[in-house]
Amino acid sequence: MKKSLMFKIAHSVARQIVAEVGDYQIAFKLALKDIWNGVKTAEKGFNEDELVDSLKEILHDTQVAEGQAKDGFTFGVPNWVIKKSFAGAHGDLRASFIFNGTSSINVVRETEKAELINFTTDNGDIEVWCPKSVLAA
Repeated sequence: MKKSLMFKIAHSVARQIVAEVGDYQIAFKLALKDIWNGVKTAEKGFNEDELVDSLKEILHDTQVAEGQAKDGFTFGVPNWVIKKSFAGAHGDLRASFIFNGTSSINVVRETEKAELINFTTDNGDIEVWCPKSVLAA
């Protein structure tokens, strides 16, 4: 995949998530990182056409997950952080558990810039790292 195409897609994704992130540079960094991980995966034997199709799907996906909070947060954690944390084969399932079955949360660990948050769900505990800068007050 050409770098110019990667950057165009990253800018499109960044424009979609900038409101949730609060800063365009951070949104662009997250989008580019996601795309680059997909490109590296494609180089390991996956079909580049499948990668491009999945990126197009990301660009055009504007649906809100079922049960997801309308304000873009779940217990003060941005929904995009939860989705990003569980990108992969079973990630959508874990994110769905958080969106639909969280009864409580607590902070397990804390660093200068992030918190490890434990979501207590109907299906067990799920932990997510979240930057402090994007947490709801």
